[in-house]
Amino acid sequence: QQAFGPYRRSLELAGESGDKVGVAGTLNNLGNLYDKVGDSERALEHYERCLSLASEIKHTRIMALALNNLGDHYRAQGDTLRALGYFQRSLKLAEELQDEAEAARALFNIGVVHQVQENYPQALAFYQRALAIHEKLGVRTTLPRTLSNIGFLYFRQDDYALALDYYQKALKRGEELGDK
Repeated sequence: QQAFGPYRRSLELAGESGDKVGVAGTLNNLGNLYDKVGDSERALEHYERCLSLASEIKHTRIMALALNNLGDHYRAQGDTLRALGYFQRSLKLAEELQDEAEAARALFNIGVVHQVQENYPQALAFYQRALAIHEKLGVRTTLPRTLSNIGFLYFRQDDYALALDYYQKALKRGEELGDK
């Protein structure tokens, strides 16, 4: 709860100074914070306000972030079709911006939706694209989860050798990060 104060103050200051980019970014951060504390309704409200303002000022980067967060939000609520739409829109914007990190996040999230829908070949294709970007960029923190999800997909398709290989890679990457 202590983190809300500085963000609310930041929102107030950005609003007073007419900094719409600052307002949009802070709305997005507040949405993340509300999601973390389990206030789904307020998280959604902040993400939607962020997206609306970012669209108004044509700030594509913040739009892509907000779309990905909205997708995460709806996926957590079990609305995978709505989540998929947000992730696809985020991916399109990230690719237009050539923002590989945000594109990888959207690709991973699209993979999760396909995994939930038990469309394993599609999920695998999206995870592999995300993995390639993560490795290219040297993004280590998300590698264990991506590798583990790929392992799960191979396991579900009865390819136990590949599943084990990806699980071992995930374990190694997690250990390197000190992730228990």
